[in-house]
Amino acid sequence: AGDDLMAAFDLKIERMKADDRIGNASFYQCAKNSITAYTDKKLKISDITVSWLNGYYKHLISKEKPISYATAGMYLRSLRVLLNDAKASGLIAETNYPFGKNKFVIPTQKGRDLSLELADIKRIAEYKCDSKTMEMCRDLWLFSFLANGINFGDMLTLKFENISKNEIYFMRAKTIRTSTEKTDIVIPILEPLQNRSEEHTSE
Repeated sequence: AGDDLMAAFDLKIERMKADDRIGNASFYQCAKNSITAYTDKKLKISDITVSWLNGYYKHLISKEKPISYATAGMYLRSLRVLLNDAKASGLIAETNYPFGKNKFVIPTQKGRDLSLELADIKRIAEYKCDSKTMEMCRDLWLFSFLANGINFGDMLTLKFENISKNEIYFMRAKTIRTSTEKTDIVIPILEPLQNRSEEHTSE
């Protein structure tokens, strides 16, 4: 990839896909798309300076429909990973590395209570979507909720063979890579979960 930032993103994404880290690959793709939406300049890794990061962060949180602070932080952390790789391979010097104390520090946000009331979840479930894409996003969220909060990375790798005796069995992708003891997570297939799945597999 050399000093080409977008090529570095593509290489990272392909490696994650090869490792079945689909959720992470999707998020790096979103981060890449966000940067290309911010500037049409063909960026080099060495172009990522403290000044550039300040401008990009301001863009993320101040545009007409700002993303959440958490998502902005995740985009910036994915960018930091690429610059860490570049520093380790000698593409940029320590003095030109833009992250860290007295440089650009990725903002953090104090945790908030994000729990939803049952009435709110009911409104989401009954929401009339304007498009098939929005409908799919709504149902993926509901699937995750009904499946004990399964994260989207694991959900997107589920296959029919993960189903046995009206239950879903899977191992978290992160656990597969890091844990020496592999433990199946079991999710009972409740009727609402079955109905949501059937609606899309029948289309």
